[in-house]
Amino acid sequence: MACKTSQTAGGIDFFTFEIMPDGRLLPMGAAGTFYEGKEETLCSVSSSSGINGIACANKALMEKDFS
Repeated sequence: MACKTSQTAGGIDFFTFEIMPDGRLLPMGAAGTFYEGKEETLCSVSSSSGINGIACANKALMEKDFS
């Protein structure tokens, strides 16, 4: 995902994490997080969601060719 504007973009310029009840810090989109399984709609260059990028942290960590 390349940033085509000068604005910051979630999942490109910054990533989100969730503090779990047991104290673990997990990348958003990981198993057990609020946005688990939402990468197709919330980490997509074609998404028009206002919160697109919020579920990219886990994808960025797991996919070596994430961009």
